Amino acid sequence: MDVRARGRGRVLPRRGRRRIYVCSPGPTYALSRPSPLGAPFGGGPSPAWERGSPGPGTWPVVTDGRVLVGDGGLTTETDRTHSLSAFDVDGEGGWTSSANGSVVGLAVSEAESLAVSVRFGAVAGEGTVEAVETATGETAWERDDIDITDEFGGSVAVAGDICLVAGYSEASANPVRALDAATGETRWRRTVEGDVTAVVLAGGRVYAATTLGSLVAFE
Repeated sequence: MDVRARGRGRVLPRRGRRRIYVCSPGPTYALSRPSPLGAPFGGGPSPAWERGSPGPGTWPVVTDGRVLVGDGGLTTETDRTHSLSAFDVDGEGGWTSSANGSVVGLAVSEAESLAVSVRFGAVAGEGTVEAVETATGETAWERDDIDITDEFGGSVAVAGDICLVAGYSEASANPVRALDAATGETRWRRTVEGDVTAVVLAGGRVYAATTLGSLVAFE
């Protein structure tokens, strides 16, 4: 099965325990892993299920029982709201929530109880960071003062009780923010030189990669 034949543009994969989840600008696919016996003979993954999507999807985020995908389509005057969808790993059930702005970043907590999305609305020129319950899609908290702009190319990550949001911001000089994962309150904020493209937390430190080719670590 050629998933590129069904969508235009990027095809974004994510591996689960038994399947590979692929989000194209059209459907989201779950592909069963190829058999080790069939791999030497060119046998590829087979489709397990397919779910439609209203627009170009984000990287899929896989929890123990859910697959989450955000709608990253362009926000226009007539189409300001975009969805965040969660499917059961078998492709059934789940939920869909809608809010203003395209989903430009998505992460899930280690306990898999919260999903954090970064949204930007091109019409209003404003962005938000929102956390929802992965089981129900209900909003846990929302921040509209993080200065998300249309140049946001950074990342969002959740580790332990910390939610990290980093990326380019015209208003506040490339910040890296640590938010309380449960409440959304700001714990600390740092700035770096260059636009932040990715941020992770490991071994008690926060690492931020920048467009200048540097890697910055915070205690």
